[in-house]
Amino acid sequence: MVMVNESFYKWIVKLSKSEPFLSMIAQTENAQNKQTPVELILRFLIHRKIPYQSGLNVHDYLDDGMLKLANRYPGDEKLDFSTEKKIFFQTFSFLNDTIGKDVFKRWHGDGKRFKGKFMVSAYQTIAVGVSKHLDTIAQIKKQPEWMREKIEQLWKNNSYSKYLTGGTYGAMQLAKLLPEDFFRP
Repeated sequence: MVMVNESFYKWIVKLSKSEPFLSMIAQTENAQNKQTPVELILRFLIHRKIPYQSGLNVHDYLDDGMLKLANRYPGDEKLDFSTEKKIFFQTFSFLNDTIGKDVFKRWHGDGKRFKGKFMVSAYQTIAVGVSKHLDTIAQIKKQPEWMREKIEQLWKNNSYSKYLTGGTYGAMQLAKLLPEDFFRP
């Protein structure tokens, strides 16, 4: 990414060190050293802006998406990076304020808690889904209750939950877990 567009890389790195994002993804020092937060920012932006084609290898999709975004930074009439930055901060602030830093962990059916480790599949599904409907979600009066209910529904829905957990290859997860309308009020 640095070789393609160094300023894009620096922009992504800056986002990856921001709060509340950094505390919400709960990555180990080793994962941070391996640039996992940078990868997660890229996943967020790629999933928001570049449609996934079913069956495509996940790594190829992400690599191609990164190149497309890097080649369009800092300005492109079809992709406003300042707007994407604003949406990024609004999404993670909303999730942190309504659910908290554990939102990307597995929801347990006792109705009281998230538990376990950070899950990339939950991150992609929830963060991208919410980001696409921020304007309409902002109109909901009881946002924390609504959001908790949506996440419970997500984990209880067999169509989604079987792909949220391990054991499913990446292409299948992406095809099934990037619901356009699940988080639409």
